[in-house]
Amino acid sequence: MKTRIKMTLLAILSIGLSLHAKADIKTKNITKTYTASSNLKIDTRYSRVEFKAWEKDEIKFDIEISAESNKAEKAQTMLDNITIDMTEGDDLIIAKTVFGDFFSLKKLSNSIFNKGKIKVDYTIYLPASTQLDLVLKDSRTYISNHSGNIKLDLAYTEFTAENLSGKNNFDLKSNSFLKIGKINQAEVNIAGSEINIEEANKISGESRDSEYKLGRIDNLNIKSARDKFDIKDIEALYGSSSLSKFDISHLGSEVDYDISFGHLYIFNVDYLFSFVKLDSKFGNLGLSFSDKANFDFEINHRAVKFDKTNAFDLESNKTMDGKKAISKGKFGSKKAISKVNIRANNCKLKLE
Repeated sequence: MKTRIKMTLLAILSIGLSLHAKADIKTKNITKTYTASSNLKIDTRYSRVEFKAWEKDEIKFDIEISAESNKAEKAQTMLDNITIDMTEGDDLIIAKTVFGDFFSLKKLSNSIFNKGKIKVDYTIYLPASTQLDLVLKDSRTYISNHSGNIKLDLAYTEFTAENLSGKNNFDLKSNSFLKIGKINQAEVNIAGSEINIEEANKISGESRDSEYKLGRIDNLNIKSARDKFDIKDIEALYGSSSLSKFDISHLGSEVDYDISFGHLYIFNVDYLFSFVKLDSKFGNLGLSFSDKANFDFEINHRAVKFDKTNAFDLESNKTMDGKKAISKGKFGSKKAISKVNIRANNCKLKLE
């Protein structure tokens, strides 16, 4: 009986190896070179796209497409159903990946691409000043140093860059991932994505249902909903949020922010900061000031639970405006050079 079982297992294994051995891979390569245009648009999905800067006044495409199947005929059919439309207009080059009728069934297409049966690899050589318009879905892309402006429209895509010194416009949705070493400025519209930026000059726009890890940023102006921000060092924060969470290790200069629900915690406010202006409704606040700081404060509060406020005299100059209390005072022993203005309603407020 054991011998039969072993023979059966060996037969199954043999069949599996035989099927694997029959896998056929078909490939085709496309190489195209254009005189450099100021603008380049790439529209693709299920692709890997890599940009390489060079000094030539040309834009060169090296594209490799491969299809794998246990049947050579099917592999060839898949390969034949993938084409690259390339057009050149007035100061604009467009490359678009086109999938034929074979891939019309979405479920079938997702299965084929997720299992790596199809690969579309772009390698693009271009001047670093080229302005890019990238429409990418289910893809991965990499760019090193780029000075031209970049417009991104991403879904289910991973975008990695080292240094982007132009003006950028990012539209991210549906589980995209953005990893950037250094960026000058970006206007963003982000949903359901993950952002990791080591250093930024200015970021502004709207975001929802996303997670951020930011290293050093000069200016963040964001309208946020249900986001999570982890920020190491920021000079200035502006905007508003609902149900978002901000954890900031160091604030250098100023914050003017409205928060409802969620929380905003600043663990170290620089002693030379300019001002802090916060308006919170049901959103918890936490601020930790340096012993060397000197500032005037005004706190308008209603139904607030205070925590660690011994260094703040909230009673001596407190007045009432209906059910709202207004506490004014001074922090530090020297002349005030900064201001703190907080409006807090139905929340916890930690000051230290």
